[in-house]
Amino acid sequence: MNLILSGRGLALDDRLRQYATDKLSHVERFYDRIIKMEVELRRERTARRTDRHRVEVTVMTPKEILRAHGEGIDHFAAIDIAADRLETQIKKKKEKLRDHAHRNGHVQTPPSDETEPGPRIVRLQQLATKPITAEEAVVELDDRALNFLLFTDAETMRASVVYRRADGSFGVVEHES
Repeated sequence: MNLILSGRGLALDDRLRQYATDKLSHVERFYDRIIKMEVELRRERTARRTDRHRVEVTVMTPKEILRAHGEGIDHFAAIDIAADRLETQIKKKKEKLRDHAHRNGHVQTPPSDETEPGPRIVRLQQLATKPITAEEAVVELDDRALNFLLFTDAETMRASVVYRRADGSFGVVEHES
């Protein structure tokens, strides 16, 4: 993830920069497909005695842009509010993706008798798709909340499987003819 911090009307010291980096990069554990995060810290002077400390966060993912803001008595409080709002948005987005995958990606199987010997086979619906790259297959795997995905590799035009490894990374098995 690329994190860009900028300040308007204030100088970003190391302490503030480190706090913003730690707090906002924490949301990446909820959604690992964040490409870029832009953070703008502003200090707006008002006619009243208090100044407004505002933080605006823009997050770019492969499919959409998320925005959150926070205001507080200082920039640290504003960063906390913006990070909480961003975390809520990301959790909603991920839940929506998960619900969508369960609604469209699985076929209901009729209940079977428990007396049948042997392993039970559950069939999942697979849709025919155009050839894609391994990176696009990983995105599709994550969007549909699957453990593996069979696809045609666009570079080699061969059958390949992308799968989720125990350590959280992804593996690819390519078929040789």
